[in-house]
Amino acid sequence: MRRTNTINVFLLYVINTLVTFGQGWLSAQDQPTTWWNQFRGPSGMGLAANTYDLPIRMSDSENAVWNVAVPGTGWSSPVVDDEFIWLTTAIPDTGSAPDTGSASELDLSLVAFERQTGRQRYLVKLFRLAEPDSIHSLNSYASPTPCLDQEHVYCHFGTYGTAAVRRRDGTVAWVNNDIQLKHSTGPGSSPILYGGSLIFHADGMDSQSIVALDCQTGIVKWRTERSGEMSSVPDQKKSFCTPIIVEIDQQPLLISPAANWLYVYDPRTGVEQFKVPYGETGYSVVPRPVAFGTRICLCTGFDRSRLLCIDVARHFPGAAQERIVWTVDQRMPTMPSPLLVGDLLYLFSDAGIVSCVSSEDGQVIWSERLKGKYAASPILADGRIYIGNQEGELFVIRPSSDLDVLSINKLDSAIMASPIAIDNQLIIRTAKRLYLFAKPREPALDSR
Repeated sequence: MRRTNTINVFLLYVINTLVTFGQGWLSAQDQPTTWWNQFRGPSGMGLAANTYDLPIRMSDSENAVWNVAVPGTGWSSPVVDDEFIWLTTAIPDTGSAPDTGSASELDLSLVAFERQTGRQRYLVKLFRLAEPDSIHSLNSYASPTPCLDQEHVYCHFGTYGTAAVRRRDGTVAWVNNDIQLKHSTGPGSSPILYGGSLIFHADGMDSQSIVALDCQTGIVKWRTERSGEMSSVPDQKKSFCTPIIVEIDQQPLLISPAANWLYVYDPRTGVEQFKVPYGETGYSVVPRPVAFGTRICLCTGFDRSRLLCIDVARHFPGAAQERIVWTVDQRMPTMPSPLLVGDLLYLFSDAGIVSCVSSEDGQVIWSERLKGKYAASPILADGRIYIGNQEGELFVIRPSSDLDVLSINKLDSAIMASPIAIDNQLIIRTAKRLYLFAKPREPALDSR
């Protein structure tokens, strides 16, 4: 059954953005609106506020302000301040890209490109890997997206280490190598900022926890072990999700999906508030959840991903399992994050099935196939959805009563990182290059 599209999509976008920020999603505080400061942007949910006149058609020659080669390999999304585009990468000393086997020595690095020109300004080598572990073919050694505040860019590489780099000059402020774990398939969880803390998941095969480091020193402020019962199989204990922070009843809650359980913590102390079981096996969780009201929607990962809507109200009258409001059991992603547009969720499965789902009751409005395979997460910008696939195609889609593809744009290589949109600019990282797209400006009128 399909819903008639009588709602103004752009109005829904504006309302959704205002609700998101107005209710206090605190994953990124006090940042300029011209920044993209964490995975999935300021809201943490892929909503690019205040964007306008973005291009629909893009290539090396069409609407390309500049494009540059990126050294090394990494699937992390860039973060952007007023002056620079920052991204992490793994650079092999041999000059060849690392593979999924035992790669050569690697430098885990942070690179800064000038936003205006694309010129590389800094290349900061942070960690040297003499014998990197093997990773999954769909992962990289630099998959977690960095985050930034007024002073630092924070780079996280899972068990390989975490570092803060000064934005003003590209120098290293601190490094931390204390959080060790076995990823099995490589790192994936991105860090977030809250109240002077850098928070990230550390869910490996051998140990599972959530960690907060002091932003100024890199010292562990708190570390909380996961309390829920898990499978006895080590591979089913790991997870790769990025948490979000919501404010309910004027109190912050840290929403933290892990293997088999959704955990809710106080982000100031790491004290667990409550947890909700998924009801079926769910591990290696990658998609970042989205939030609205007192509810969050998350995808449960492997073996078969399901979409759960969970009520995270602080005072809930029922049992933990009763917090699950509704579920969708088929065609859900294990890597791309959901996108909330008004009261509709758009989900892109790894295999290219796009589903539009009501956030109110979980009704599947429509489900259609989009060509290609997907790992990156979508964004909503200028009233349109932007998403790239592993075949190097960038799709522009109109939120609608069915699948409405406005354009398919072929770029040079796979798109594993999520798009970024700021003002009238679209930034895309492919496997090999970094692009900045914008429509050409109209020439000024001669007033003579």
